Amino acid sequence: MRIDYLHDGPPEMFGVLAGALRSRQLRTLGSVFLAGTCALSAVWYAEHVQVRDERSALQKLQLRVERGNIEAARVRAEIRSLENLRKLDGRVRQIKRSADLTVAKVSRVTNALPDSIWLTRMVLEETGVSLEGRSASLGALGTLLASDSAAALVSVHAPVDASRKIVDFTIRVDG
Repeated sequence: MRIDYLHDGPPEMFGVLAGALRSRQLRTLGSVFLAGTCALSAVWYAEHVQVRDERSALQKLQLRVERGNIEAARVRAEIRSLENLRKLDGRVRQIKRSADLTVAKVSRVTNALPDSIWLTRMVLEETGVSLEGRSASLGALGTLLASDSAAALVSVHAPVDASRKIVDFTIRVDG
């Protein structure tokens, strides 16, 4: 049997093949196979679409988690920064209170100086202030040390001028 594809139309061509090649049993098995293949393909495609959608949703969740982690790290850094600033503020306030107390103590000491004692130098140290000066007599220096406002005497040096009895001294005012 010869089929002329250009001359014969599709109905005649399939009509010739239908009777010769397909029996009833073959058509039934073919239909079952085709239906099974179509069903399997449909299930596979549906699962593929579902997996793709779930993967997309998972990627979106991962991005949200990463953004959340970045935001959490930023918040933790800001909290650390604020804690450091709070500590620094506390230290500055403590230094200011200490400085106010030191200034008040130095003021009491200098206001208690008799006329025969004068200051020549004031040195700001880490834990307080050192006042250096001279006194016309040891008695005036003793009067200063006996007063309530004086700090502890750190050192008394030998007289600078023995004829005038001028004495060098250093007083330490703790902060």
